Amino acid sequence: MTNATMFHPRALLRILGVVALSAALAGGASACAALSSGEPRTGWDAGSSDEQIVELKITNQNFKDARIYALWDGERRRLGMVNGNTSQEFRVQWRPGATLRIEVDFVAGGGFVSSGVSTWPGEAFEFVIPAHA
Repeated sequence: MTNATMFHPRALLRILGVVALSAALAGGASACAALSSGEPRTGWDAGSSDEQIVELKITNQNFKDARIYALWDGERRRLGMVNGNTSQEFRVQWRPGATLRIEVDFVAGGGFVSSGVSTWPGEAFEFVIPAHA
């Protein structure tokens, strides 16, 4: 498990920038902490080197189950499902120059899209779906 002390200074600055951005995210999604996933890669990021991966932890504080999508400058990719009051880790292939947004689609209806964040390969983010979303 990677922790924040193991990141390069540039990655730490990027994460701190995301923390500052979290107050302005649409729909209450926030981005903050760092982590890694030991899960094998499948689908659209299979075969990517670890240097070209962005790691995401989605924490769903809402009771509603949510389908999660990564949006890279208009390209929409389904990451998976995060049940209510649980967390799930995902690894996605980094897109050079693209802005990452997270789309939350609640199974019971409704949802939102976060504001965009710039990413670098090897960075890790946590997006929190608040209880009141």
